Amino acid sequence: MTIIIPAILLSASSAGGQMCRIRVKSNVDMESGPVRLGDIAEVITEDSQVKERVEQLSVFEPSEGITEIELGLFEISRALARGDINPVTVDIYGANVCRLSLPEVTETEKPSIHEIIDTPVNKEPSARTLATVLQQRISQSTGLESARLCITWDPQDQEYLQQPYEEKRFEIKYLRHISLGPLNFEIKDNDFSSVSENDAITNEGNKSRRRVSGRVEYLCERLVAAQPLPTGHKISAADVKIIPARIDSMKDLSTEDLESILGKEVVRPIAVNQPIRAELLRKLLLVKRRDPVKVVSRSGCINISLTGVALEDGSKGDIISVSSNSDRTKIIQARVTGVNMVSAITYPEEVHAGDVSSVPVAKAEDSNISLTRM
Repeated sequence: MTIIIPAILLSASSAGGQMCRIRVKSNVDMESGPVRLGDIAEVITEDSQVKERVEQLSVFEPSEGITEIELGLFEISRALARGDINPVTVDIYGANVCRLSLPEVTETEKPSIHEIIDTPVNKEPSARTLATVLQQRISQSTGLESARLCITWDPQDQEYLQQPYEEKRFEIKYLRHISLGPLNFEIKDNDFSSVSENDAITNEGNKSRRRVSGRVEYLCERLVAAQPLPTGHKISAADVKIIPARIDSMKDLSTEDLESILGKEVVRPIAVNQPIRAELLRKLLLVKRRDPVKVVSRSGCINISLTGVALEDGSKGDIISVSSNSDRTKIIQARVTGVNMVSAITYPEEVHAGDVSSVPVAKAEDSNISLTRM
């Protein structure tokens, strides 16, 4: 699969519109060290500074037990986003994934018995920092995958949030509803002796409480129009492309997938690269208001068909009102089955007009009626 994305790298080094392309390699053998973008892909640009910057972006950090891994569009997009480069603006092509062979990471040297004895009691090192705990809570509150969250903390809070998290020591309070976009927390440090003079002071003058702020974005894949789509256009696979996106609002998070939009009809024009949202589409209309329709009803082994007039628009499966050609006051409820074709509803629980007695029964003497014995 080839993914082609318009290629303008938005960065300080390429403000003039310098083109940048990333061609993903299919297989790479690594000898050591972290995996950088330049290891798994060829960066093509005329600007040497941009090339060096993009090649040095970290994509993956090897850990113990991992000797083979596949890195693809998501990992590359995340690396670009962390480098303050919008992935949507970069041309990524080549292999769908890069299969990476890594050297086996050996276990770190175990501490001696003297080191173990000298370790203070109840001072076990914690792998979690305040920043990672906050990221986990944001993930839980939003229901979004933690690895796809990109959080930028205010500069004055970054160092503070890198200290190890201790459950008994820190209390975290939400100052606003957790969602994508702005973040505000209040952190209470119960170990008052560790609080510095630089920590923020609340209205109560308590230095043990500090407010931290930041912003969270979500790295995702978005369905956009591959070409201009006019009103009334029927969506096909050629009309849509999938691109990586970095969003900061839950309303921009699309729940649509390719299969769910194929065959639907555009209700408002969609421009190139514009996200395809549910409100811009509707199911393809098979029946239009005031158009003649063929009404089919089955009773036992007999099929009854007649011509009526649709009183509503309808897509496949929709239930609409249909009037008889011979008597416009006779209105039945019918389910759309095809182009200008409906099936009369005969079961009371499926009648949407209310009382089943309000649904007229077609008679053989009505005009435009044909009887077929099954």
